[in-house]
Amino acid sequence: MAVDTGMYCLNVGQGSCTVIIDRVPGRPSEFQAAIVDVGGNGKQLAKWLRHYGVTRIITVALTHHDDDHIRGLGQLVQAFKQKIETLWILPDRTEHPKRLWIPSQKWRDERWICRIKRLEAPSERPPGLGECLTGPLQSEYALYCIYPEVYDVESVVHGADRTGEPLGDGPNAASAVLRIAIPTADPRSHEETQVLIGGDLDYLGWNHLVETGHDLKTHIFVVPHHGGPAEATNVFGETQLVDQVKPSAALISVGTEKNSGAKPYGHPHKTLVKALRASGASVLCTQLTPQCVADPSTVPSGTVLVPLAPVPVTWSSGVACAGTVVVRLTDTSPPTVTRIADHILAVNQLQTAGHAPLCR
Repeated sequence: MAVDTGMYCLNVGQGSCTVIIDRVPGRPSEFQAAIVDVGGNGKQLAKWLRHYGVTRIITVALTHHDDDHIRGLGQLVQAFKQKIETLWILPDRTEHPKRLWIPSQKWRDERWICRIKRLEAPSERPPGLGECLTGPLQSEYALYCIYPEVYDVESVVHGADRTGEPLGDGPNAASAVLRIAIPTADPRSHEETQVLIGGDLDYLGWNHLVETGHDLKTHIFVVPHHGGPAEATNVFGETQLVDQVKPSAALISVGTEKNSGAKPYGHPHKTLVKALRASGASVLCTQLTPQCVADPSTVPSGTVLVPLAPVPVTWSSGVACAGTVVVRLTDTSPPTVTRIADHILAVNQLQTAGHAPLCR
């Protein structure tokens, strides 16, 4: 099959999984992947990767260790054992998940994974490009970690003293933020951020990035915490985040089911979607929530946007809206979101039918 190289924001329900696919250097007929978070079903993710011709995984980066970001890791490693180069982990809590800490050491010892590294940004001022997780010698793009630094992790997890504005509590306050760039021919030039992946970072963390001089401007924004970051203040919240990022498109990995019922998460936050739309950004959610359609189960075929072709399912429940969002990355032009016009038309039809999609 023909393979679209680029970034995929996968529809994994209420979770997160971003995959970048490109050609193996020197072997143009073979494909490899870098993965940021793995969602909840590693077996289905592995099937999806093989469907797209992926034969090896050069990077798995876990932004933090919440279950909806790491639950599928064991199954993925089992499916790609001895074909995974680097697992990047961020110790974001004192009680580390049993599904990760001991198993990852065994995977390394049995050489299912080549190496395990700590996911952190360099502690330098002014901030640079970030810690390079994979770059030009390995891939057609560069993937960097820009947050957190070691001081941020130790402050959030162990209460260490640190300078600067206060950070929040809990794993989301230490969640990694990553950026995708296309390397330039001139090593002295700044590599423009094509995609900014927000993990689950809260507003206090984003404010800290701004205060410490990070350039957060990007073309595509994978919105933090399923469109619902916490810890907004009078100084920094939805509007300030959007003003700093200035995306042309915002992708929200959100689930139908977890936003239904007696205690819905309320994702994505209406105020954040409103701020994104007011800035001119196109907003695409992977799934539909009851905030947009009172009863998503009535949507025909369980999807708003008709899939182009059958692919392995990566979610267990919910109604697809944009579904898996594909972003094409090139070294000659800004990144483009595929089928964005089709998605806008499909959501407009929801509005015509009397529903109230947030992105309209």
